[in-house]
Amino acid sequence: MQPIPSATKTSSRSLIARRKRERGSALLEGALCFTLFLIILFGTIDFGRGVFAYNFVSYAAREGARYAIVRGQSSGHAASAADITSFVKKEAIALDPSALTVNTTWTPDKNAGSTVQVQVQYSFQPVVPYMPSGPLTFGSTSKMLISQ
Repeated sequence: MQPIPSATKTSSRSLIARRKRERGSALLEGALCFTLFLIILFGTIDFGRGVFAYNFVSYAAREGARYAIVRGQSSGHAASAADITSFVKKEAIALDPSALTVNTTWTPDKNAGSTVQVQVQYSFQPVVPYMPSGPLTFGSTSKMLISQ
């Protein structure tokens, strides 16, 4: 017995239509997976930027205090708060210096034996849109004894 030609045409048409729907479905799944991959990738990069900024703030406070302790009143070229701020901002190579705040205090004065405290804060703005809104503020304080 021979198959009916119209039944063969109908089944081949439905097979072609099903393959077209599957192609569209695969394209949609691929687009969603690629989007998720990019979100994770850029989130990881932004997290790395945040860790770098956090570590730099700690480093900058320590280096600013070291700069100040060897430039006390008796050293002949005493450092001012503006000198320390300038020094710290020059060290901020990969960060935005305008988002960096440096506060320096001497207790009781700039003579040897006194203490200097350098406080550094950085306002970090994440790039990815799903991070907390507004900047994150990282801060660190270093306190050392003036040697000169």
